Amino acid sequence: MIREKVVNSPTVVDLFCGAGGLSEGFRQAGFRVLAGNDADKFAGMTYAATHGEAVFLPGPIQSLSAIDFLRAAKLRKGELDCLIGGPPCQAFSVYNHQRGLHDDRSSLFREYLRIVGGMLPKWVVMENVTGITSAGGGRAMREIVDGLSGLGYNVEIRILRAEQYGIPQERRRVFFI
Repeated sequence: MIREKVVNSPTVVDLFCGAGGLSEGFRQAGFRVLAGNDADKFAGMTYAATHGEAVFLPGPIQSLSAIDFLRAAKLRKGELDCLIGGPPCQAFSVYNHQRGLHDDRSSLFREYLRIVGGMLPKWVVMENVTGITSAGGGRAMREIVDGLSGLGYNVEIRILRAEQYGIPQERRRVFFI
């Protein structure tokens, strides 16, 4: 399939991009994928191979700034249409019997919020497992909503069922929009 680059297409940057599934969904919806980041080098190699139009910024997000993403995307603060991403979910998964906010990965959503604050995109879409709504008594979910609200965003939360979108498995994900 040949993909046309349309200059006026809305733009997107993907944090915690993994191999690029969320970026691919946005690309199929007509967005121009400008950049992505992940700490996993093998996921990054896949992302770079399948999203050649995007700049891949490797390494832990803690070592990157919003300016790094803005430079990679060739944008200024406030110009990005949508910042997307799914911070690691293992600390929130109900299948992890040791889950909780004591897990170092459970605080990575704060890094997402830090980048939002530095980029001020027009839209934000963050996804995670539904366990984030209850882990630590729901503290992470409250922090996400309060953090985005504090930056001036109106936040909606939706739980989507993958099987209702043609995915042949039962999978629930919470989206902060």
